[in-house]
Amino acid sequence: LLILMVCSLVMVINLPILVYFDYVLDFHSLIIMYAFLYGNRKMGFLLVVFTTIFLLFDNYVWAIHELILIPCIYLIPYFLHPLWNKLFKKMKYVWSFMMSFTSIIAHFFIIYITNLINPVELTTVKFPFFLYFSLAYIIVFFVMIYITEFIGETIKLRRAVEESEKMMVVSELAASIAH
Repeated sequence: LLILMVCSLVMVINLPILVYFDYVLDFHSLIIMYAFLYGNRKMGFLLVVFTTIFLLFDNYVWAIHELILIPCIYLIPYFLHPLWNKLFKKMKYVWSFMMSFTSIIAHFFIIYITNLINPVELTTVKFPFFLYFSLAYIIVFFVMIYITEFIGETIKLRRAVEESEKMMVVSELAASIAH
């Protein structure tokens, strides 16, 4: 799972959705939040370190933005990890929305600060694209959680069916021996 996540991070970082004046909008934070929730804290921490180092070698400014994002974005899934498997499915969807929305707010805050430090004209073309990115970001994280929960539920149902089939065979065997 760690190798799959690292490969996903490299692809997502190398193919960003938008590069906006030294700030990159991509989905790498979704992968890391997912790793914290469905993997473990160690895997999430390793992915944060890998992403920061990767961005440091790629572009120094991106790494600074990542260091600012770490406490804003990754603390919620870090502390939510022990409770995540105990939550009902609907609460997982609510938490996934809150985490992705918090992440979007942190991204926009960094863009705003970057714009204050290095003033550039925010064109009317860029703002709708930021809104589309935000909507896509929230939807993609929701779909990631939904698919994972659906697959987990399917696996549980399959195991329950297999167990009931075994019990049915044992009960038929016991009935035939009793007669």
